[in-house]
Amino acid sequence: MKVRLSWRATSAVFLGLLLVSCGVPSSRPPTAVGGVIDLDGWDFNAEGAVPLSGVWRFFPDSRALDSTGGFSENLRVPGFWNGRPDGSGGRLGDHGVAVYRLLITGLAAGTPLALSLQEATSAYRIYLLPETSGGVVPPGKAPLMANGVIGPTPETTIAQYLPRTVSFQPESADLYLVAEVANFATREGGLTSAIVLETPEQAAGAREAADIRSFFSLGVILFMAAHYLIFFVTRRRDRSALLFALFSLGVGVRLLVTERLPVVWWFPEPSRIVFGLTNKVEFLSVYLLLPLFYHFLATVYPRQFPRLLRRVLWAIGGACGLLTAIFPLDVYVHLILYYQLLIVAVGLFVVVGIVRAAAA
Repeated sequence: MKVRLSWRATSAVFLGLLLVSCGVPSSRPPTAVGGVIDLDGWDFNAEGAVPLSGVWRFFPDSRALDSTGGFSENLRVPGFWNGRPDGSGGRLGDHGVAVYRLLITGLAAGTPLALSLQEATSAYRIYLLPETSGGVVPPGKAPLMANGVIGPTPETTIAQYLPRTVSFQPESADLYLVAEVANFATREGGLTSAIVLETPEQAAGAREAADIRSFFSLGVILFMAAHYLIFFVTRRRDRSALLFALFSLGVGVRLLVTERLPVVWWFPEPSRIVFGLTNKVEFLSVYLLLPLFYHFLATVYPRQFPRLLRRVLWAIGGACGLLTAIFPLDVYVHLILYYQLLIVAVGLFVVVGIVRAAAA
């Protein structure tokens, strides 16, 4: 007998995942305009955290870190610097080092606050400076928060994915937040996630909620993998149970390198090896999960899902996986866009096939 998933059980699982990911909406926070965000009158305790999103001042030359001169423009955060003017008649690519500045006004001096940046695939250093500094970082100034190692070249830069939260007490009502960002690893340069300003208690609560979501998701996935693996052991002829167990294990491995799970915290120090391996695992999981899931469906519903497409998907996924294993991130990262188009096309085909199978 083939394994046929219970729609009620599956719906309950995804409903649980949805519920733990939902939060209570708060007042709409202010956004940055022209490199300034005004938080005068904003009550963090009553109205919630503030993502420092909006329009920042952007300097494509890293020398702007300790200077007020040089070319600059307004740039939306979160976002990419790809294709923006470089100040010398050209356009920025995905690699390079740049500086962002944001003037934060209306803070309550002496009130404890926290900065959080949960997702970053580039190296960065973040500074908080008094308004009188003009946003210029003095020599020897230690960053409030840092991720990875910044250098002027790929050889001297180490990217890192590590969620960061740092508490501080503003010494004045107006502060400059300056971010130096270096990207030599991915195809999208810039501050691609919003920095969040909140109370230390809110930061701790957000961390705890994120950990709960991650561990709950991993627990559900591993439970499903164990359940169908046991089912396969008791009924060796039913390959669909083994395929679904392997698919669930693949999703679990992917969660280990993409969510707030222990593997992120096992290696807190910047490392090219760790960053490279975690990215390879993340991309390999994408290339292998699609053919694995289709193989499972083709085993359960052989009439609706042809064997030829299964072989084609394994061939494409295997080829992309091999290239990912051999080449560095800045090479194999370009494959994912085309593979995502394949996922969409196969997804539509799968939906039609399941509808046909249900109607049969």
